[in-house]
Amino acid sequence: MNKTKTTALILGALFFAFHLNAQKKEFKNDSEKRKLQHLPDPIPFKVAHGYFINYSVKGKITESKVETQAQFDKIFSSAAVMGEDGLPTKIDFTKQYVIAVVKPDTQKETNLIPLSLQDNRDGKIIFTYGVKLGKIHSYISSPLLLIIVDKDHNGNIVINEKFVR
Repeated sequence: MNKTKTTALILGALFFAFHLNAQKKEFKNDSEKRKLQHLPDPIPFKVAHGYFINYSVKGKITESKVETQAQFDKIFSSAAVMGEDGLPTKIDFTKQYVIAVVKPDTQKETNLIPLSLQDNRDGKIIFTYGVKLGKIHSYISSPLLLIIVDKDHNGNIVINEKFVR
């Protein structure tokens, strides 16, 4: 009788330990864990500096994804400035594309801040940026935000805007 209880106790403990171990899933990486939890994957990007929108296309931009140098050159021009980091950011359209956010001309100080870029694994790349408004100036500016993304991360672009303080 004592031997039966001990055997049952050991078998019960082994079953319990096996059950707990089966529930505890080890993930190879964060991406695997995010997929199982149905969370979007973050995508690395770089902000491009030193460009402005061509006056001939202002208000006519319908596509936020720019995939070729020719397409980019029709919409944007470079503007080198003095000092360190004065040259426009280099973009290699053989390996990268650009997501562009262009806001209407304004006299208000307008900062466009990249917040996140994510792959929702449904063929959509979701870019979220923030808008921070400031003082009114005596001049007009054209708020512009360009981010550079590797072509490894491709899909239809969805842009979300958030106002930030």
